[in-house]
This record gives sequence, C-alpha cells and structure tokens, in this order.
Amino acid sequence: MDELQLLTSLAYEYGPFLFALIFNLIITRWGHRIYTAACSRKDPVASEREKDTYRLYFLAMASFGMFLVVASIAWWIVDKQPERYVFEGKIKNLKSYEQIASNELYFKPVFLSPVQRDAPLLRNEYFIIVRDTPFQEGESFDLVFSKGENSFEQFELPYHNSDDPSYKIEWDDEKGKTMLKDLTPKPLVNNFLISSAYAQEESPIRPFIFNQRTVPLQQPMAEAAPELLPENDLPDTIENLQRERTPIFRKLEILKQLLHRPANSLRDYQEPAMAEPLLLTLLDLTHATDKELAYFTRAVIHHHYGNFNQVDNLIKNLLLSEQTQQQQKGSTIIKRLKLKRALRILHKIDAQEKTPKIIELEQYIQAHGTRELIPTIDHLGDMYCVKTQWQDLPLSAQQCLRRLETDAIQETTPNTNDDKAWFFNRTKARALAVADEIEACGGTAEFIGWKEGD
Repeated sequence: MDELQLLTSLAYEYGPFLFALIFNLIITRWGHRIYTAACSRKDPVASEREKDTYRLYFLAMASFGMFLVVASIAWWIVDKQPERYVFEGKIKNLKSYEQIASNELYFKPVFLSPVQRDAPLLRNEYFIIVRDTPFQEGESFDLVFSKGENSFEQFELPYHNSDDPSYKIEWDDEKGKTMLKDLTPKPLVNNFLISSAYAQEESPIRPFIFNQRTVPLQQPMAEAAPELLPENDLPDTIENLQRERTPIFRKLEILKQLLHRPANSLRDYQEPAMAEPLLLTLLDLTHATDKELAYFTRAVIHHHYGNFNQVDNLIKNLLLSEQTQQQQKGSTIIKRLKLKRALRILHKIDAQEKTPKIIELEQYIQAHGTRELIPTIDHLGDMYCVKTQWQDLPLSAQQCLRRLETDAIQETTPNTNDDKAWFFNRTKARALAVADEIEACGGTAEFIGWKEGD
C-alpha cells in the first residue's frame, strides 16, 4: 500500500515525465523485444500476420512514448517556468532639468511634443519593475529626484493595483518641500467583481526597452546645511545668481546661502556700476515657473527686505532719495513691476514730494505701462518668452510684425501660429529689446511664463 502511494505521488509530481520514462525505457523496449523475437523465431515460424501485429504494437508504443516526451516538454515550459509579475506606471510632466533614478525601477522617457518649436520640453517617465513574486498593496519602491549636482531628494513610490498608476513630483508651498503626489485614479466602490490584474500581471520580461538609472543609496540623502558666504565672495555669488545661464540647482544653493546671512544685511549691498539691482533680480525670480525657486526667492526677500508693503516703501524711498544712483535704481525696479503695483507705489508719494523726474516717470508708466519679466526655467538656465499677436491690427503693423518674425535675431527664436508669435530669449536685455521692436511695429508685447503659453 505504501509503495502504491509512493508511485501515485511520483506520478502526480512528475506528470508526463514519469510516463515518458516508463514507456520509452520499459514498454517500448518490451514491444521491440517481442517483435524481434517473433521475426527471428524458427519453430514455429511466425506468420506475416503475426509479425504485422507485433510491428503495430511496437509502433504504437513508440509513437505514444514520443507523444509523452513532447507533452512533458510542453508541461515543463508552461507549468515550471517561474511566474513574472509586472508593475508599471508613469511619472508625469517632468521638466528638462529634473532627473529621477532608482535601484529598483527601470525607466523610459517619453517627451511630450512641444506646442511651439524650442519651447521647454516636458516628458513623462514610464517605469517598470518585474519580479517573480506578487506585489502587495502598501509596498513602495525607492525613487530619487534631482534638479542637478548635490541636489537629491528621496521618495517612496507606492504600489497600486490599478490600470493607470500615475504620479507627479512638484513643489508644495504650504509644506515647504518637494512632494511625490499620487495621481492614480481611485477604484470604484462596487468594482469588486472586476479582475484585479491591472498593474500587476503575469507577463514576459520587458525591461530591455527600459533603462535603469541607479544611485548609491548608501550615501546620506539629506541635504547639507548651506555654508556661510565669506563677505568677499558675496559679489561673485550675486553675479552668479543674476546670470541667466546659471543652472537652477546653483541658484537654489545661492538663495539658501543668502537665507543664512543676517537679516536685512542685503539692503546695504552696493551693486557694481551698470549691474541690475539685486532686489529687481529677486523680484523677477519670484515669478519663475519653477515653484521651488520662486518660494526660496520670496523667503530671501522677506528675510532681507521685509514683507510686501515694506518692499514697496523701500522702492518709494529709492525714488525719493537725493542720490542720483538710488533714484535710477528705484526707477529701474518700478518699471519692471506689475502695472497696478507700480502705480500704487507712485500714488503713495505726496504731490509736494514728487520731483520732476518722478512726475515724468509716472507719466511714462501711465502711457507705456510696465514690463514684468517671467523667467521660464529649463536645463540651460533662464528663458524669457515674449508673446505678441496682430489680430485686428492695421495692415502696416501686421506686415512689420511678420518681418520681425522672419528676421534672424541673435538669441531669439520666433514661433508663429496664425495671428500670434512667441519669441524665446536667453537674456533679459534681448527680451526687452524684442518687446521694444514689437511695440515699434504697433503691436503689443506680453511677457509670459511658458506654462501659460502652451
């Protein structure tokens, strides 16, 4: 009885393998032996019918043995191959200077077609992880996010059993840090009858179409505290902050260093001759398309210059200064604020305090408006987009704008769409010059962050 149970368990475990061995090593050989014996028997000599019968037995046994061999191979391929479980999804709308890496995930970038040529590129990063054990709700996978050198943040990407796991990495002003936001659609409440094999599925291995970007996770990922700047290094540091081609990770480092200087210490900073006022640079960066850069810029302004009203009073005092250099500084700044804010500052000045220069400045702003630059951030630094349109303009103005559009202007890339055009500029000076040329044609120039223009 024990031997019978042993044979039964072996048959169940090895399936077609066991029967293939029995037929090919025992039964088929036995069939061949009795057929050979019948053919060689002399007394009595086997008849042709008897030989045909034994031959048929042998061929049937051999054929069935071969069938069992094929069946055992198929059974091994289907049943004994390790199962592969796949989790895949995407991280949406990463900018050109934002990079991700992981020791567990494989990535494949898919760039989104820009609405306009040379506009900053966005991409979705599709990821995949393959393994031989099922995934469980509550699992997470390491993900490292960076905007450049020495700028790393580590997240845990949660697993979701969904047909479209989606995530987004963006700055959160309320929490004051970069967050990994889960955009995965929530399943319907009464969806329990639908198969759960969405993101997790048995699948052939496909990582060869993806690339793995690994990071040394054993290194500390926490950001080191910024070093205090020596006073002699401050001019070079500020010049680096004002340079349009400085990469974003370096600008963030500089802003964090400025936050660690004594409060209000930048108020007394004297810019070199012909340099842009530091306060104006900071006010421009508060409108940057990168939310983290804008956040730390606002923090630096509050730390060194005070709140919104205090900054306005500072600009007013520059205009009222007896020093020509300070007056020019205030005039340069106020021309680059929002129109309503500029007029509000000018209205704070009593009529008897307004000098001829201030009256002339007020008349100019009322007639021509102001130009508030909005830095669009990409992997090459800052970009300034000037938008114009010629709908309802006189024919002469339209022709002038179209000539401007086709001119080969250094550091300006025009893009058109029927009745409008965008000019992408790598320097503030060039952006302002393009705006002047547009208005000289009779058109209107509008400075936009590219997220508003796509």
